[in-house]
This record gives sequence, structure tokens and C-alpha cells, in this order.
Amino acid sequence: MNYLNSVSESFRWRMRKLNNSIDIFKKYTLFKIGYYRMSIDKTRDPYFILAYHGITDKIRNPVIDKWAVTAKELSEHIEFLQKDFEIVTLDTLLELVKNNKKLNKPCLVITFDDGFENIYLNAYPLLRGKKIPFLVAFPSGLLGTSRTIWTVELDIITQLSSLGEIFIPSANGLPDIVFPLRNKEERIRASIEIRRIAMPVGGDYCCKIADSLIEQYGFDNYNNLIDEYPYFKMMSVPQAQEMVLNGVEPAVHGRFHLPLNNADDSTLKNEIVESRRELSEKLGVKDIGHFCLCHGASSVKAIELIKQTGYKSCLTSEKPGRVKYGDDMYELKRFESNKNILNLVSLLAKE
Repeated sequence: MNYLNSVSESFRWRMRKLNNSIDIFKKYTLFKIGYYRMSIDKTRDPYFILAYHGITDKIRNPVIDKWAVTAKELSEHIEFLQKDFEIVTLDTLLELVKNNKKLNKPCLVITFDDGFENIYLNAYPLLRGKKIPFLVAFPSGLLGTSRTIWTVELDIITQLSSLGEIFIPSANGLPDIVFPLRNKEERIRASIEIRRIAMPVGGDYCCKIADSLIEQYGFDNYNNLIDEYPYFKMMSVPQAQEMVLNGVEPAVHGRFHLPLNNADDSTLKNEIVESRRELSEKLGVKDIGHFCLCHGASSVKAIELIKQTGYKSCLTSEKPGRVKYGDDMYELKRFESNKNILNLVSLLAKE
């Protein structure tokens, strides 16, 4: 009976794989004949915002690179988007939405979260060469430093370090929580579980986790890992300044990229108010007008402080969809663009 169950499960797995291959072939064929492009409703709420993260030369680790697209994929995206959309700045799109105005083609804004150096190296030359406007959201406290966002540090240490186990501090004063890292499955499980524990708590608890992991591995060892896997190093201040001087629209992405869902008043001020001041000083610009939520996590108190601080808009990726006339400018929807071209086009067509 066990043998028959094994054969049956193997057969079901092979059929799922075959069906997936057929689905990809169908999508590719439909894309080539223009079906998806034709199926995008270009008259109904024609305002889109895309969110990108890392832009790598190739996907090397599916856990660490899960939010990335390759430079080749980005080029394919841009080729398609230029044909079917008017690519504009966020300021321009907001004016169109507020006044319920439409251009000849649907309007689209390209955004990049996190301020990774790979945006400067792989996206900036392509988009500047094509004179395409875009926005970069920077975590002000990490820009120009040797650290990176806490989730990347978590993944780099769980997936690439030589540690056999790690622990994280408990959020409620209980004993530390231990995670074995003896094999690939345990490393992936540790990354998922630590996120699951940290995200509902939010705030500086996430920083404490990253600091603890780096301390366990040793800062020199951590820096060596980053040197071996440099795709998510933060941009330098001169690199960011160059981009802004050449027309790239800056936005604030917190100070240390922390979720704001359960953040206390001190963390909210640090991530929303101080981050704006700090980023303005680093970039040499005044009155940065846009805030991008980290992890899509927010609260009523956080949104109120974002408004009081003087931001014109707040972007999230928690609820993907088009931007519509009458939408709250502090809950602007975006589409996550960590997809190949077929999935990206079908995503826009379905919405």
C-alpha cells in the first residue's frame, strides 16, 4: 500500500509539473500575439504604480533573492511598459488622479524600495539611458552604511553562515528562541519563523533580532558574507546624490526599515519624522514629499504622523491594485514587480 501511495503521489507531482509547463506555454503564446496587452482596460482608472526591490545579474539564492528581478527581466519589463503606458513621476500621477485627468495611455510610476546599490548599478543606467523617470525609497539610517535592511541580514545569516544554530531574543522577556541550522530545510524554516515572530511585534524588535544575529556570527564574518554576496549592499551617499541630481525622485522608506504596525511613539517619530530630516541632509534636498511603508505594515497612528510631518503621499504594497480617482493619497496601492514578464503582464491585465 505504501508503494502504491508513493507511485500515486509521484504521478500527481508529474502531472502538476506538466500542467504548469502547459500554462507557461499558453501564457507565452498569448503574450506574443498581444492578448494580455489588449486585455488591459486602458480606460478604467488608468493609474498604476509598480514596486521593485533588488535588481541582480542573476538569481543566486531563492530565499535571499525572492524579491529581486534580474537586469534582463527589468529590461523586458521596460520594453513592454514603454509601449503600453505613459511612465511618469509620482508627483505627476498624483496631480492627474486628484483632478481625474487622463493621458492618451495609462499612467504608470516605477518605484524601487530599499535603496540597494544594485539599483544604482543595474536599474539607473538603463532607465536614465531611456529617459524614464522613477522613484527610489531610501531607509535614511542605512543609506551609506555597511549594514542593510534587517530582513536581508536575517536571510544572509540563516542561509549562508556557517552557524549550526542561532537564537533570537524573545519579545516578551521569556528565554531566547533557538533555531537549528543543520540543513537547507532548517535554514529556510528559521528565516520564515523568525519573520513570523518579528512582524506582529514590529518596531525596533526587528533591529534587535538583526543585531543579535550579527553579534553571534561576528561582525567581521558578517562583512565577509556581504562581500561574497554583495547584491544587497546599501547605496552610498554619493551614488544616491548623483541619482537625485539627475532627476530621480526620492522618497523616505523609514530610518531602519521597520514595520510600523505596533511601533511605539519613539519608534514612529524615528522612522517617520527623523528619517525625513536625515534623508534630506544626506541627499541635499528639502521637503521630501513621499513615504513608502516598510513591509506594508502601518497603523492609524503611523498614518496620522505621516500626514502631520508634511508628506504628500504614502505608498503601500499590502493591497495591490490600480490607483483610482478619489483614493486616499496616504494609502496608495502598488503592484509588486518581482515577476517575470509573463506574470507581470497577466497581473496588470487581470486587475
